[in-house]
Amino acid sequence: MTASSAANSPSRGRIIAARTLLVLGVLLTVISILSTYVKREALDPDQFRETSQALIDSPAIQEQVAAQMVEALYANVDVSGELEDQLPSNLQALAGPIAGLSRELVDRAAQELVTRPRIQSSFVELASFSQAQFVEVLHGETDVVETSGGNVVLDLRPLVL
Repeated sequence: MTASSAANSPSRGRIIAARTLLVLGVLLTVISILSTYVKREALDPDQFRETSQALIDSPAIQEQVAAQMVEALYANVDVSGELEDQLPSNLQALAGPIAGLSRELVDRAAQELVTRPRIQSSFVELASFSQAQFVEVLHGETDVVETSGGNVVLDLRPLVL
């Protein structure tokens, strides 16, 4: 009975081949799904525009965009220093506390700002413009950015001129 069961079991080579084909099939499926996503979502301008609009309509995304805007403002502007320059000399010591208190107001204003249709439209336009530039780079249709030997080369001469 041992001889007949050994004859019916698959050989080691078949097991390895089956596992290899399974891994290859899963890998090809993942690559296929990813390439379809990139083609239909990232490279299609109309679909990208629709997705951008859907994203900026989301309250969670609006909250993150507003928070990022406020962070960028406070990282690039010395709010306390600007207030100090605008206040009379006898109130300049209050610039720091006022700047701290104004942070909450700026947060609320930014939240309100990103809910406005005009701002959302600008977000979609900027995202679509960035996507179009990315597609141009991928297709090699730009003079400023090019790929050379697997390296991305940024030509800053047009910007400087």
